[in-house]
Amino acid sequence: MLTISRITFTFIILFTVFFILKNINNGDFRFSSSLTELSPKLSTNITTQEAISKLSDDIQRRFIIVIKSKQKKNIEEATNYFKAELIKNRHVLIDNTESIVNILATLKPYRFQLLSPEQRVDLTTSSTDKILEKTQRQLFRIENSLAVSRLKDDPLNTFGNYINYLLDNDFSQKSSDPLFSIVSVYIKDDLTIKDQTALAEKINLIKDHISSKHDANILKSGVFFFAEDAAKKSESDIKFISIISSISIICLLLIVFRSLLLLTFPFLSICIGILFAISINFYFYGYIHLLTIVFGSSLIGIIIDYSLHYFYHIKTSDAIALPERSFTLSSPLYRAMLFSLITSVIGYGALSFSNLDILKKIALFSCGGILASWVSVITLGRFVNINSYSINDIFFTKINTYFIKVLLIIIFKLSFKLSYTLWALILFLSVFILTIFPIKTNDNPRLFFNPPKNLIEQEKIAAKLNQNFEPGQYLILSGESISEIYATHNKFLAYFSSAHNRTISNTSSNTSFFCPMEIIPSPTIQKENYQLQNKIYEPSGIAEKLFTSLGFPNDISINLFADYSENFNQELSPEILFNRNNNLPPLWSSNGKNFHISFMLIKKGSNLEYIRKASLEFDNIQYFDTLSLSQEALAEQRSSSSNLLVLAYALISVILYILYRDYKILFLLFIPLTGTLFTLLIFKLFNIDFTLFHSMGFFLILGLGMDYGIFIKEMSSNKKTIVNSNTHDTTLNAILFSAITTLFSFGLLALSAVPVAKAFGLTLLIGNTINFFSALVYGLLLERHLISSLTKEK
Repeated sequence: MLTISRITFTFIILFTVFFILKNINNGDFRFSSSLTELSPKLSTNITTQEAISKLSDDIQRRFIIVIKSKQKKNIEEATNYFKAELIKNRHVLIDNTESIVNILATLKPYRFQLLSPEQRVDLTTSSTDKILEKTQRQLFRIENSLAVSRLKDDPLNTFGNYINYLLDNDFSQKSSDPLFSIVSVYIKDDLTIKDQTALAEKINLIKDHISSKHDANILKSGVFFFAEDAAKKSESDIKFISIISSISIICLLLIVFRSLLLLTFPFLSICIGILFAISINFYFYGYIHLLTIVFGSSLIGIIIDYSLHYFYHIKTSDAIALPERSFTLSSPLYRAMLFSLITSVIGYGALSFSNLDILKKIALFSCGGILASWVSVITLGRFVNINSYSINDIFFTKINTYFIKVLLIIIFKLSFKLSYTLWALILFLSVFILTIFPIKTNDNPRLFFNPPKNLIEQEKIAAKLNQNFEPGQYLILSGESISEIYATHNKFLAYFSSAHNRTISNTSSNTSFFCPMEIIPSPTIQKENYQLQNKIYEPSGIAEKLFTSLGFPNDISINLFADYSENFNQELSPEILFNRNNNLPPLWSSNGKNFHISFMLIKKGSNLEYIRKASLEFDNIQYFDTLSLSQEALAEQRSSSSNLLVLAYALISVILYILYRDYKILFLLFIPLTGTLFTLLIFKLFNIDFTLFHSMGFFLILGLGMDYGIFIKEMSSNKKTIVNSNTHDTTLNAILFSAITTLFSFGLLALSAVPVAKAFGLTLLIGNTINFFSALVYGLLLERHLISSLTKEK
């Protein structure tokens, strides 16, 4: 087994060193503070979920700045100053000139398939002479129209008129209040944490300047500001938790082992574990989320346990008679450490069954860190000279003795006999109480964030002024072809209009929705548009007559007709237009085969209940309310995590029985069960809302509780140990040391400003404290049983 550990250790070191050196040279270390990873998947369809994720990412890239003042002049000056200063940041796009150019470049190859409704009517009903006359008036400015192409490329300005049609339609519903202006900002690049902070600081500097120099006020609105606030708090928590836990653990190690040299091995195992965990997260995901680092920094209290138990018990190896101090399955210490590793990996690994991406990343980070640290201790620990240090843990012995006395006094005062049966009855009573009086749950995703109140107030005010689309609410249309989605769209609008006495104009955008179908004609209409324009580009057609009247060479109309002919089979798909390069939201997506979806954004002021009811009449239309769906998904995840926790207990039970071949070993499960049930009772007593991240903490309570029980069981496996040595006390002291270091790490999460981490930390703080006392009770019962057995043998 030691050989396997050495091979694994060598691989871990080589992988970590190679990965870090490679990425340092390339500068590829990316950290994320994205809030979408805290949101569950909202659809079981992969294409739909990917489309939702793309749209969510696009929303995170957009934010608005509202500039208010009592004087219109101040608003203009402040707006110009803001744009001029912020545009210096290479990561953002403010002026839409670039995106408009890109959009026109995307549409131009399909200009023969695009006509405004008015043009369709003209080409269908008007004569050639009438159309020619109208075109000549436009050329001589008798009628003005935006021209986006040269005359020889678009003689009737059909493409320009189509763009005019799009611009004339009100797709956004901006407020007409003249005492404020809105600046829309788009983040072009994937920002690093450093870039994100720099951008936020730049905006704050501009805000201060505008407030003092232009007598104007700035309001910020957008996910970017919430993500930046979360990143700032996470970074602060990382520093706080890492520094406090590290200093505390160093002090404890120095007090107990009184050796600076010995400190290098626990912290070397920590560094190897954390660095390997970071490396595999980067390897599999390409970046690491800040929340993963927050949880990862608290892993210090877990992975240092292996060093503590190793050095504690190796020092007393003569007393417990480890067979030649060899690490085989016949060695109690090795068995204890191996079984502890297995149960910890099961506890952390269960987090990966969640649909939340962040929990999967935390599971990978934690399991990788624990494994690397464990292997490091097993491999490097044998190089430590056990005579080079001594153990000074008399105060741990006194604390444990005091706790045990208090436990015995409580038990005797209640006139109970300490037994597994009594313990089982207490656990059963706890389950009964929680069944009769269930704990209050809360699955609102907003509880996972704790932004400043002023940021929330700014968001509310800005949202009222920027009357655009309903946040997080939209329709998703799906179909096997583009034509099917267009047909569904038309049927839905007809039904919606009929049901609610609305009239939809054929020449303007519907006032309730914005979607690709509002901009791009259907495939059928595109073909019709192409055929209608034959009247323009055919030989002796309108274009040739116009060029002749203007004295242009004949080859211009011939070349234009050739371009028109080559464009015969072209079709503009909405997916071509709605992409990131055009700075348009990704409202259309497909799997590249036979499944397409389109989003229909709902404008503010629309009757949401009517829209929801209308959508129920169509099988391939889904009404998405992101907040409600997230709440339902989180509730489902919380319920699922409870089932997974039961599964984890069952799996560990099976593993324990296979390893020990004795059903009595299952009493070990009483330790984490007590920690879990009593934590729930405390939540109930103090009216603490139970969330998904509280439930995930119970997997760690399971792993930690099993660690304590396994070490007590293994290190007390020899009956003579109880009577003839202090091994039992040594084990309890090591467990107390372990519990304290865990509280210094995970317990500190309870003080976190990030609600997700706070929920996790609070659960561990309470649950693992109860785990420790439960372990003492188990130790007392085991000691009594072993002494009783030894007495009978004598």
